[in-house]
Amino acid sequence: MVIGTGASAIQIAPAMASQVAELYVVQRTPAWITPRNGFAISPLMKKNSSVLPFIEKVKRESIFWLNEFIGRGFIGSEGINAISRILAIHHLQKQVKDKELVSKFTPQYKIGCKRILRSDDFYPIFNQSNVHLITEQIAGINEEGIVLQNDQKIPADAIIWATGFMAADIALDIQLISRHSRNLMTEWREEGAEAFKGTVVNGFPQLYFLLGPNTGLGHNSVLHIMESQMNFVIQCLRWVNTLLPGAYIDIQKEVQKTYNENLQKCLINTVWSSGCKSWYIDKAGKNTTIYPGLNVSFRRELRRLDKKDFDLINPSA
Repeated sequence: MVIGTGASAIQIAPAMASQVAELYVVQRTPAWITPRNGFAISPLMKKNSSVLPFIEKVKRESIFWLNEFIGRGFIGSEGINAISRILAIHHLQKQVKDKELVSKFTPQYKIGCKRILRSDDFYPIFNQSNVHLITEQIAGINEEGIVLQNDQKIPADAIIWATGFMAADIALDIQLISRHSRNLMTEWREEGAEAFKGTVVNGFPQLYFLLGPNTGLGHNSVLHIMESQMNFVIQCLRWVNTLLPGAYIDIQKEVQKTYNENLQKCLINTVWSSGCKSWYIDKAGKNTTIYPGLNVSFRRELRRLDKKDFDLINPSA
């Protein structure tokens, strides 16, 4: 038995379907699933990529810009969002034969509001007679299996939890103390995680984050986000290296505050604020995870360090 139909479950369940007599998959909320379009790389393709490396560069560029186009459907373009939805529905209807199952697998929230999944082999296992989808809520678990709220009992030799993870709410058991004795993890738990461009935090000089608050994406690779942040961090470090010994820089409190106020305003008209419950949003209802724009926008934001945004502090002066 697998509890969950999210990113972990769609990888686990297909591998198990042919290994067990009966497989029960428990679903609380269906996810939007799009094709992975996976295929075996032939020896000829490998040789061509080795001899003609620009082919791989063209592939990477095409994937990047296609994803940037899709991303516009998350930040305001209703037309592109509708295209993404149609393609996901087509993928579902093509792979699942039972119309009742198609209905159960069809999400009722806007595509992109929760994490979009990619799989070519998850839906097809439900065409097998030994794989069953459970959508009734679980009332309890005992030594024999699970009990549903309708009192139905489902026996299970093993239960695999694929129920997600925590991202927006801070649960890190570490201490990050500022020069004024502020505890960053405590502040983030109480007020929601915030940073300036997801990278630096007021009061914590020389502390740099990669994939910090509001740097996540729903449409493209975060490797581009990390590269942009590293470019920003390197500029900071080069500046610090020109200062007197013991001097340092600290992002201004008002600059950080203004940046995050504008960021939250930008999130209002995106799919992530369209009403679904997701791990992008913390328990207070604040989105501390997603960047409300495209990769190219983030790269542009972090391309140049503006020294006016920082306080220059020289303890020995």
